Amino acid sequence: MEYVGDTSDTNRANARLLARLDRLSNVTQADYETPCHFWQGTKTPRGYGMMTVSGTKDYAHRVAYRLRHGQIPEGKCLDHLCRRTDCVNPEHLEPVTQAENCRRGLNTKLKAHDVAAIRASGDTQRALARRFG
Repeated sequence: MEYVGDTSDTNRANARLLARLDRLSNVTQADYETPCHFWQGTKTPRGYGMMTVSGTKDYAHRVAYRLRHGQIPEGKCLDHLCRRTDCVNPEHLEPVTQAENCRRGLNTKLKAHDVAAIRASGDTQRALARRFG
């Protein structure tokens, strides 16, 4: 990961956090366009990476996003586009509403590649229903 910011004393702490994120994540190719950075430190029961920043526990993916892109917009949560809760690659995180995050969640029946296949297909609705359920 590369930190985007200046080199002032304030941001040196961010650079140290970024180094910690790099040390505690393992870059591995996943079923997505770019490699996932899998968190190797402490995880929640649902698989989200956790870390302590200035004495406060925070999700590792949220720390990674803030270091790369700045603050998470108010009223938004971060969606893992790669669908991996242990991924801390900031390029795999998109701020969305909670409702949109739920719509995109792991319990959805169709994945992005399924939707693309359906849109590109010339099959009848009946054939698509048999294929995708």
